[in-house]
Amino acid sequence: ASSNRRANVDRASAYRSLMMALFSHGLGYCGCMAAAAYMPQVKGFPETLAEQALDDALSSGAAVPVLAISGLQGSGKSTLAAQVVARARARGLCAASLSIDD
Repeated sequence: ASSNRRANVDRASAYRSLMMALFSHGLGYCGCMAAAAYMPQVKGFPETLAEQALDDALSSGAAVPVLAISGLQGSGKSTLAAQVVARARARGLCAASLSIDD
């Protein structure tokens, strides 16, 4: 049980670190941040993040796993959701993303 908690803390810490890295490079939503001089050519998040998010949802043990993504406007929620759906479909799973912004 403690190893699962430690893994969850490590995973949460990795997510926070990634989001902080994105914000510090001007890729997140904040009017006072300047855009980074170098913008990556590949759009979206690292595939390993999408894979990990999908693996986490699937390991929940739920009959129908649900992955909820929340964040500030412009932080990449829809982009990450699209990447997770694409990874799920590549594995032969049925997946969809729903937006409740509208």
